[in-house]
Amino acid sequence: MQLLLVVCLALAATNTPSATTAGKSWTGRLVTKTPSLVTWLIDGTNLACSRHVPGDREALVERLQEIASPIGTSAADDDGTTIVTNVVLVFDGDEDEVFSKSTFGWFQQIVTDGKGKVKDRADDHIVQHVLPELQQLNGRVHLVSADKELGKRVQASGVMKGGSMVHPPKFWKEYLPNLQQRRQVQAQQRKKSM
Repeated sequence: MQLLLVVCLALAATNTPSATTAGKSWTGRLVTKTPSLVTWLIDGTNLACSRHVPGDREALVERLQEIASPIGTSAADDDGTTIVTNVVLVFDGDEDEVFSKSTFGWFQQIVTDGKGKVKDRADDHIVQHVLPELQQLNGRVHLVSADKELGKRVQASGVMKGGSMVHPPKFWKEYLPNLQQRRQVQAQQRKKSM
């Protein structure tokens, strides 16, 4: 009996025919893959100061919200893995701003307290508060920043799990359009399935 259970579990975990009904083979998986979480951790001030990137915070937020997964949805990667795209955007607050954090689906915007114009306050917030939260989510993290010191701190935390550090202009010019296209395809697939 135990051998039969082992064989059934092995067949369920492969993509080979595992059941026959009326002469037709079923080749699907009984075991579904756990969704893969990919976080884009973005140094907002660094991104806004980059060439060919809008310097307006609201324009950045609007464009980056487009790539975050809405709650309850995900996209399938080429290999069938379900992907949830999380975006965490952190800005250095202006001197008249207090700390704020807003969340919409898998999109989060954080503005650090600008009082005193303390150097690296967004970087410190990322390391002290955002990274521990991301560690609990257990997904891959890509850092968008040209700040090498921040990159070292994020990599040293162990939270990236195979993620990479992406230079802001490259993210804006190459990655963002691809992520937006993926989100549009997902939305079209969702409409078809309804």
